[in-house]
Amino acid sequence: MFIIGETDYSDHVIAGSYKVNNVPVTEDWTDAAGVIHRQKIRDKIIGTFDMWFRTKNEYNLFLECISQNRQPNLTCSVTVEVNNAGDSYTGDFFINHETVRNRDGAWKDYMEVFTVNIEQA
Repeated sequence: MFIIGETDYSDHVIAGSYKVNNVPVTEDWTDAAGVIHRQKIRDKIIGTFDMWFRTKNEYNLFLECISQNRQPNLTCSVTVEVNNAGDSYTGDFFINHETVRNRDGAWKDYMEVFTVNIEQA
């Protein structure tokens, strides 16, 4: 599941690539005896998944949706399914991706499959 604001992009996520999990954020330090100490600060949802759009227009609508939902701190309100929690979560996430534009034999532009990185703020 990948919803930005009110727009559901789940059908553009490539099956088998969805790696979104709740992970602990820790602070680690090593004492004088060489023992590693770890303290949990909080939980954070992070992950990656691949997406694909059939047309350049669909991809442009995706970019517009991100732009319209982007808050001053550069996050977007996103709903995701969290694999290791078995539940969905809605919150503010940073969304990053790099796309590769290609052309078919008729010189029509299209976007290759690309990876989206999300990180809870």
